[in-house]
Amino acid sequence: MIASVIASFAPFLNKAFHIDDPLFLWMAQQIVRHPLDPYGFDVNWVSFMQPMSIVMQNPPLCSYFIAAVASVFGWSELVLHLAFLVWATMSILGTFALARRFCRNPLIAALLTLFTPVFLVSATGTMCDVMMLAFWVWALEFWFAGLDRQQWWRFFVSAALISAATLTKYFGISLVPLLAAYTLARDRRLTMQLAFLLLPIAALFAYDFLTEQEYGYGLFGAAMSVSSWISSATRPSHFAQLLMGLAFGGGCLFTALFLAPFGDRRLFLPVAIIFAAFQDRQRRARRSRALDQNY
Repeated sequence: MIASVIASFAPFLNKAFHIDDPLFLWMAQQIVRHPLDPYGFDVNWVSFMQPMSIVMQNPPLCSYFIAAVASVFGWSELVLHLAFLVWATMSILGTFALARRFCRNPLIAALLTLFTPVFLVSATGTMCDVMMLAFWVWALEFWFAGLDRQQWWRFFVSAALISAATLTKYFGISLVPLLAAYTLARDRRLTMQLAFLLLPIAALFAYDFLTEQEYGYGLFGAAMSVSSWISSATRPSHFAQLLMGLAFGGGCLFTALFLAPFGDRRLFLPVAIIFAAFQDRQRRARRSRALDQNY
């Protein structure tokens, strides 16, 4: 399996930095010069200069990783893509470990994850997504193992991994309510293990407090405000939102159809019916637009 990961990404080890890679690299260079001030510089990202704390809407752990690697081995594409190959490998191994709990073919689950287009594209960059995914899946694995074996240190490791995921990409904090809900549904009662989920929350609040002291506002709170502002400023009509939801639903159902032979055959028919209904709706919409244009 590790060989499959290496073989999949070997052709891209010398790939040029692109998309948002420069933001993470510039912040890593800042960390090398000023380790405790990762956002303390201005950058021209949208045709005028802005503070990096405004432009970069991600926490700094990924850039700290880049700084640690590059300060020793250099800043070339080959070096950094090799370093990020670790996170792709850990993501696939974590998927395999999780899949052993929920299906009879964990290797297939891991390989399907590896060859998912979004994963393949994301893992050829130096951005934070795949790094967060690696922390995410292993946090789940350690939490589930803790529930099975009732070993407190596994919960502690899981909480540490959730904290690392959150400080890599803010979405990592979503693991806290997800694991709390899973634990309550499984045990049907409040348990002391849930207290470990307070550690990532404490880490996030500490990060927000420290960035507020350094930059005048908490960066996690600011990221949530920016997301809310963009959503409210660009929110389309309810009908357009419905169409977008159906479009995303169609994409997900297409994947489900592809995976149906590996799962419960009884699920194939209802998924196929829903997918066919969605495709029929799309055909009707296209026919209606064509008639309107002809009219």
